[in-house]
Order: sequence, then structure tokens, then C-alpha cells
Amino acid sequence: MVFRSAAFSVGSGVLAGLLLAFALNRLLASWIEGSSRNPLVLFGVTALLIATSALACLMPARRASSVDPMEALRYE
Repeated sequence: MVFRSAAFSVGSGVLAGLLLAFALNRLLASWIEGSSRNPLVLFGVTALLIATSALACLMPARRASSVDPMEALRYE
């Protein structure tokens, strides 16, 4: 449940970022001479962002799933 929520947040953020990157690419390229439009860099950064967010969500979820539910309820 937590992973799905985080995946939705990261997915929508990545989608919005990619759309803005494509939309603003022409404008920024006209201002900056010698800018690169390498799709490999864009793909690499996107993959790195997704992998980092998945790891950041997976580690606490894995730790939380290893706790006995009755023990967690008794703690409160």
C-alpha cells in the first residue's frame, strides 16, 4: 500500500518533469548555446530517480513488514 502510493507520487512527478523538459527544451536551447539534447542522459536521470525513490520506499516498508502485528499493536 505504501509502495503503491509512493509509486503514484513519483510516477506523476516524473511524468510532469518529462513533459516540462520536452516543452521547455526549445526555449532553453535558444538561450544556451551548445546545449545538448541527448535522450540517453534524460533516460538515465529518470531511471536513477525511479531507482532511488523505489529504494527509499522499499527499505522502510521491508522493515515495517518484519514487525509482528500484535507486537506493533501492543506498543501503542
